Amino acid sequence: MGEAGDDDQIAGPFVFTHDGDIWRVVVGEQLKGLRPAYDRRGQRDYKKPVGKLSDPAVPTRITDQGGYYLVYYDSDGQRSKWENPFMMGKTSVDEDESYFT
Repeated sequence: MGEAGDDDQIAGPFVFTHDGDIWRVVVGEQLKGLRPAYDRRGQRDYKKPVGKLSDPAVPTRITDQGGYYLVYYDSDGQRSKWENPFMMGKTSVDEDESYFT
């Protein structure tokens, strides 16, 4: 994959889903996420999270690759669940950050 130039770098914040969990990505901040509850019909209820998630990855750069973003990070030698860099879709989730307040 080709790397985009400095003009394509962005800082976020972004909110996206991965394996049913929602994650917040901002350059310079540790990744954090939420595991949603499920309602009676089996639909995810993001407003009632079951648990909070974290990962040692701290994004250092996010680049626009056209249909997706590449997120580069530093985990300070700790093990992260993410590949470096990892791909993040552009239209994953409504960017409502109230999930993380």
